[in-house]
Amino acid sequence: MNSPSPIHPKATPDEILACLTGWLEKLAGVPPERVTADARFVEDLGLDSLAMLELMMDAEDRFGIKINDTDLTSLTTVGALVSHLQAPPKQS
Repeated sequence: MNSPSPIHPKATPDEILACLTGWLEKLAGVPPERVTADARFVEDLGLDSLAMLELMMDAEDRFGIKINDTDLTSLTTVGALVSHLQAPPKQS
């Protein structure tokens, strides 16, 4: 897969959601109408652990942030990831 284009660091939640929706459709075959803030990546969208890892790595690349392992466990829904990407915690 080609490296994705970076997204603006001040992207709106809607822009982030559109980015994630496109990624989920292209890489995992998830229909766009199923991608909602409440949708759970594994249970609702059917992502396996490899797809989740790819999603998080792509998000890190596109948004220029690092997603810590501790943060990863709480990012189980699309909405949680959108919020995290919009306002990531400060790195220490």
